[in-house]
Amino acid sequence: MKIMETRPENDFEYTPPSVGTIKTAGRVYTDSPIRGNFNQLRQADYGKGFRQPTFGELLDLTISSYLNQGNNGADKVVQTAKQFFLSGNTAILYTPQLVIVQDMPRVENGRIVMDKDNLVSKLGLREENGVRFSDDGTIRSINYGFETEWQTSEQMRNNPFSIALTGDILAPEKLAEIQEKIGMKAYVWALDKGTNNVIRVPGLSEIDGRLVLGGDDWYGLLGDRCSFGVQQIDAAA
Repeated sequence: MKIMETRPENDFEYTPPSVGTIKTAGRVYTDSPIRGNFNQLRQADYGKGFRQPTFGELLDLTISSYLNQGNNGADKVVQTAKQFFLSGNTAILYTPQLVIVQDMPRVENGRIVMDKDNLVSKLGLREENGVRFSDDGTIRSINYGFETEWQTSEQMRNNPFSIALTGDILAPEKLAEIQEKIGMKAYVWALDKGTNNVIRVPGLSEIDGRLVLGGDDWYGLLGDRCSFGVQQIDAAA
């Protein structure tokens, strides 16, 4: 008999092992984290029909899990965030003028490759809250000037940096909701203006009761990054 744990009001449904999936935010995720650095997580086997999520997809799983604590599936995700940085298939290029974010970036010989001119040339006309998007939404850019360091929920709501990291215009509101409902302080970090062609990877973690969001060394600390799998669109159809 299949046992379901669900919170319909928050669209969270957990199917425990042997299936081991979480359905939330319109997607299906695995319930078991995989650990490694960016390249290892990118190449990992998440199960038949599953792939590594982008950072935006992973953020949806994390936020929904924090709001549904007490559910075994949600608790698995929250405990992982307390021990490791959650990392998706997304990278950040810092340049003197712009911060450029790309989902599923090119990797050669285990290294992330991001060329500023090529990425900027793919940006389209769409702009949301100071964030420019490519036509397919996988590349985004933002000028410096967004808030970093400690964030109140109101500051988080008005900070477009999380939109650039995720491609989700509702990301600031979702992060602020965690702060208010769970009572967490939040810290946002990013490199300063003037940094030239430095590549980082977005990460999200809970450290000492604080929500920490930003971009860090893509190797991670001894591979201390984790990711869950998300069902591929063609597999979910």
